[in-house]
Amino acid sequence: MGELIEQIRNPETLAHFCADSCGEGTAEVRISDRITESCIVNPEKYFESLRLGNTPASVDYIITTLCGSRNHNHNLVELKSISTTLRNEDAQIYKKFENTIDKFIFGSFEDVYCSEGILKLKLYLIHNIKKNSELQLLKKLFLKPIKRKKRNFYIRSEKSPYELKSC
Repeated sequence: MGELIEQIRNPETLAHFCADSCGEGTAEVRISDRITESCIVNPEKYFESLRLGNTPASVDYIITTLCGSRNHNHNLVELKSISTTLRNEDAQIYKKFENTIDKFIFGSFEDVYCSEGILKLKLYLIHNIKKNSELQLLKKLFLKPIKRKKRNFYIRSEKSPYELKSC
């Protein structure tokens, strides 16, 4: 098992917040059989466990995948079962990704997620929207990058079910 995935699954780290699958309602992400190791973490559960009263909004899941023998990708996933439109939710969705990056990845668990030096983050919005005009609007809503640590992270919009195929 990859050292990073082992560290994430450690009971003293994030084991209590690990999940067996990445799905919510009718939106889901599947992990290809070609990916040999992965770990799914639910940051919402972590923030809720802190009992802050005002729980920070976060993405639904972080899927860490082993790439090669030692490198990892961290896939931040926001799931939306809705099949009509997300036109009024873009600011909330951006906030979920920003909070997860700032308070989880570069915050509470920076020593875990940034332990390899080069951080490989991919951001996904998984949805069930079918109408072409809404799909085009969705792409336009998420053109702006999230800028952190001199890098630009872009939110990719993908239809459910989406399969993580490779690194």
